[in-house]
Amino acid sequence: MRLAYCRSCEWPIGWVLTEAGKPMPVDAEPLVALRGYRIHEQDGRAPLASYCSQPTPGEKLYQSHFASCPHAPQHRTAS
Repeated sequence: MRLAYCRSCEWPIGWVLTEAGKPMPVDAEPLVALRGYRIHEQDGRAPLASYCSQPTPGEKLYQSHFASCPHAPQHRTAS
């Protein structure tokens, strides 16, 4: 996963694709969590993120930066 930085909070992030094919920023460092995203590298394409609600004990998962960015509400749009 290629490292980038959030334009709002300057936190290190990576860009992945969701299973629906949409781009999503994730925090660059995985952590042990109750749920999060497993990242699957793809040759020549953005990594694919699959949601995991039952990780194995001690498994590190990536968190959506939408959930951790203190400025996330500024970037949400009404649907």
